[in-house]
Amino acid sequence: MSSVPAKRQMSVQTKVNLALVLVFALVFSASLFHAASTEKRLVLQVVEQQTKDAADSYFDSINTMMLTGTMAQREVLRNKILSRPGVIDARIVRGEPVTKVFGPGFTHQAADDQRDRRALAGEDTIEVTESKNGRVLTVINPIRAHKDYRGTNCLSCHQVAEDTVMGAVRISYDLSALDSEVNRNLMASAGIQLLLLLAGLIVMSYIIRRVIISRINDMRHTMEVMTDDEDLSRIVSVHAEDEVGAMGHSFNRMIGKFRHSLEAVAGVTRQLGEVSDRVSTVAEKTHSAVMAQRSETDMVASAMNEMSATVQEVARHASQTAAASSDADEQSRAGVTLATEALDGIEGLIQEIERAAQVIKQVEADSASIGMVLGVINGIAEQTNLLALNAAIEAARAG
Repeated sequence: MSSVPAKRQMSVQTKVNLALVLVFALVFSASLFHAASTEKRLVLQVVEQQTKDAADSYFDSINTMMLTGTMAQREVLRNKILSRPGVIDARIVRGEPVTKVFGPGFTHQAADDQRDRRALAGEDTIEVTESKNGRVLTVINPIRAHKDYRGTNCLSCHQVAEDTVMGAVRISYDLSALDSEVNRNLMASAGIQLLLLLAGLIVMSYIIRRVIISRINDMRHTMEVMTDDEDLSRIVSVHAEDEVGAMGHSFNRMIGKFRHSLEAVAGVTRQLGEVSDRVSTVAEKTHSAVMAQRSETDMVASAMNEMSATVQEVARHASQTAAASSDADEQSRAGVTLATEALDGIEGLIQEIERAAQVIKQVEADSASIGMVLGVINGIAEQTNLLALNAAIEAARAG
């Protein structure tokens, strides 16, 4: 199993698609949330205004009944209001000034909860509550006594002070049907948006694949072929002068520089090979010359050894001759004293002395010859050393 994280193994197309899906999801969620909030707020505002208008109309109708003496039919009016779609409660809550004069009225006209009591205290109430069926909007408007309330003098019938709260009009509206309609509209809108977002995602994916991914894949294929064939003469095809095209041009320039650099390196390598061959040839010749010089040096050394032995032999003979000369000298001295006795041997002795002198002269001549030979040998040795030194220097230079 690869140790590379999965997110790093995803293709660019997949990453871009995921990013687009995330963006579209955020846009869709934000749009849907905003639409839902706006729709519900708008519905609430419209229904709130309608409920206020219904409450005002209800009280105006009650006020007209009071003026025309038809208050006994007020329940008919209430039932008509309750028959309107969405209206779940409609009633007139009697305040203490009315109860004292006209009695408590019907049961539903009494204050039922804290909201009714706040309205009788003069507080306008608009509340949205949750029921088992959904949201419920409740509007409670206090009824105040005025000298001129829409053309009617309330104080002519009610002996109270100006702006006294006489009661309240309460109407409750069920918002569940409207909320359901809003939800259906939102679902339809969400479906349309999803289809549009899906179509946009498909179009964006196609454009990205066509404009970017396919061209990057072509570039990658060219690189793989160059790698497999080891052929730097190929180039990436550029079909558009955009960012991907600029990348293709840059890649082609880079490969061109690589190709020229490798060609230069190959040329230098060939030159180095030729120089190396020449150096190898020179080294072989130098080695042969050195070996030949070494053989000649060995021969000269052998000759010098033989010459040294000859010189030693000559020296030995010279020593023997010197000893013989010394003996002859002693014999000559003895012969002087014995001249009278060895007259017959004088001539022989003289001859021996002459032969000894000749031998000495010959030894002297041989010694001079040996000296000349040694000089020649020394010259040859010095030249041999110079040749060996020159060969070593040339070999070092070639190396």
